[in-house]
Amino acid sequence: MIEKLTKEQEVQLPIYRDKWLKIGLCTDRVDWKVCKFISDYYYKNIAMKPIVPVVILSSPLYAWYAVCLFNQVGNQVGNQVWNQVGNQVWNQVRNQV
Repeated sequence: MIEKLTKEQEVQLPIYRDKWLKIGLCTDRVDWKVCKFISDYYYKNIAMKPIVPVVILSSPLYAWYAVCLFNQVGNQVGNQVWNQVGNQVWNQVRNQV
């Protein structure tokens, strides 16, 4: 466990702070190819899962809209499938009894 920073580490603190503040406050457009590469690398090599599609939207607000839309569509499709399968199974059971 680290209990105290060395003098060299303390000198580096403002450099790293400024670096990550600059990254965190950056509003430049993202490079789609870089995002796709990072996402694919993560899924394939770190998460050990199949690569998934990458969706890049122009703002956090549009991203929130997309999440809500996907969630709503997913729920609607899930409910439709559940009802349809449930009705088919119920009809089969009822016809056999």
